[in-house]
Amino acid sequence: MVIPYGDLGGDFERHYKGFGATSGFEVGFRFRVYLTPTISLAPAFHFVNYGSFNGEDIELGDYEIRSTTYRYTLELLVMGSGAFRQPRPFFGLSGGVYRNRVNGYYKGLQDNLRASENSFGWAVRIGVRIVGFELSMVYNVNRFHSWQFFDTGYHELYNWDNLNLRAGWSIPF
Repeated sequence: MVIPYGDLGGDFERHYKGFGATSGFEVGFRFRVYLTPTISLAPAFHFVNYGSFNGEDIELGDYEIRSTTYRYTLELLVMGSGAFRQPRPFFGLSGGVYRNRVNGYYKGLQDNLRASENSFGWAVRIGVRIVGFELSMVYNVNRFHSWQFFDTGYHELYNWDNLNLRAGWSIPF
């Protein structure tokens, strides 16, 4: 589950940079390489599909603003030591390239909008692992400048920060 904040979660009709995104979902995978029994590095890919904003206009009728993000990251994870079947807390830091996408309409609803912007982002993750099952909370910092999303005439700073509640399963090889 992913919860949008900032401009991404701001109301599309009332916030001049808001996209009206609601809670959605994230799916992803990573390949974890252990440097020590408690420290690992993991390249990862995640697809985030935020809940769409649905509006209604007299001339246009029903319309939708859809926001998504692709994340290509590298995570450093430090896990507490302990027996394999005991709960083991962990802390992770990751960073990488985020591809932020919007499909829908510009603010005036006069034209279709299909735009994307790449940015560098980072995240903090905290959680617990029991055997191969992980429960964690992740805060992603995703801020970038763009002129593509709304016709303001200059680069705007956007805040697409979000909070993820994540459940994962490690598949041993």
